[in-house]
Amino acid sequence: MINASTDLLLEKMFLSRRVVLWTTAVFVAVLIAREEDLLTHRGELLLFLIALPIILGGSLATCYYVFRAGLCEAGLGYAIGHLLLCITLSCILLVGIMVVPWQVRSDIQRWRGPEGKLADD
Repeated sequence: MINASTDLLLEKMFLSRRVVLWTTAVFVAVLIAREEDLLTHRGELLLFLIALPIILGGSLATCYYVFRAGLCEAGLGYAIGHLLLCITLSCILLVGIMVVPWQVRSDIQRWRGPEGKLADD
């Protein structure tokens, strides 16, 4: 049986993950440009104030959807474990935001078998 709500949660999880990763990439690229004095101090502060809430909000949304997708497919223990894994690994260069959604998607795909294929991220 294919759970449509879990598929929607996975879509939202990967969307919020993409928002975090692209915002972080743009922020890091601008910080590299900072080394060449392309931005003023006020511009750097403005960029930081714009990027930080987007990164934090997207990270929280990704963790939320990791929890919800895990809860819908595998239960509370799996969901809490992967939520804690996502939060813990996110402290190390956002590794939790990159890796844990793939793991949750892979587990759900394995449980559903070949007939319950999921869309790519």
